[in-house]
Amino acid sequence: MPSNWVSQSIYGTTTDRVLERIRYLRGTLETCLTEAIMAYLSSKEPLETRTQVTLACFQAIGHPRFTSMLRIHSRSENALKQDIGLFVPVLLVSIFGAENVETYRNTDTNKASTRSNTWRDIQWVSRYTPHKVLRMSKKKK
Repeated sequence: MPSNWVSQSIYGTTTDRVLERIRYLRGTLETCLTEAIMAYLSSKEPLETRTQVTLACFQAIGHPRFTSMLRIHSRSENALKQDIGLFVPVLLVSIFGAENVETYRNTDTNKASTRSNTWRDIQWVSRYTPHKVLRMSKKKK
């Protein structure tokens, strides 16, 4: 299935349904994930190649905290991973604006096109959706 980068301003993740689904994560993870995003995107690697921001967020959470969240929020492992995966582009858009964030999507369906995790220290995550930030300027309020 062919995939390409699609702007969040054209086909966005931030829908009412998604916002309601991830609402429980805001107080718990927003600061942690925002810091992980900024640290990952501030590395020396060229911005256009930094597409594994979701993995950086899972790494920042860590497996012990993730396991604790499973019990606290009464979610299945897969559901919690999916919700965190949805929260990442929502945060990216809130920080940088939809016009500065792209998501790798299936060309035919516009569904997120996932990739296999290659980071050894977070083997508990098998797949992730790549996202790309075009410019690191803060979103205008």
